Amino acid sequence: PSVLDALALADLLASGTYTRHLRGARQGLAHRLDILLGELRQHLPTWQPRPSRAGLHLHVGLPPELSESEALAGAQAHGVALTPSSAFYGPELRAGAKNDVTSPTLIQPSVLLAFAHLSPEALRSGVRRLAAALH
Repeated sequence: PSVLDALALADLLASGTYTRHLRGARQGLAHRLDILLGELRQHLPTWQPRPSRAGLHLHVGLPPELSESEALAGAQAHGVALTPSSAFYGPELRAGAKNDVTSPTLIQPSVLLAFAHLSPEALRSGVRRLAAALH
């Protein structure tokens, strides 16, 4: 970075502005996560959220009768974006089984739901559309 950039960053840090920004961002993310968790409990109670206060996505285990590919197809048909967790596994852990993995005892079918960029209304609507798609 340039000297000017470094001085601007130093001023931002020294003034407390950055700390206030982070505090507000954490509160906003926690609020969105709480909304998402509440909607999942109400509309998709067999899904198993694994919340982390450190992320921008929520990792959610699927019920045994639902594969990642079925969840993805239903979500896409109703305009809801989700990411199958198996997209992050090595090829040896993907493929074949209904659960989309070769060893369901090692890796439970699951998805990632993004929430950081969505409004509370969009989160509520998205979960309700997802529930309608999969029931």
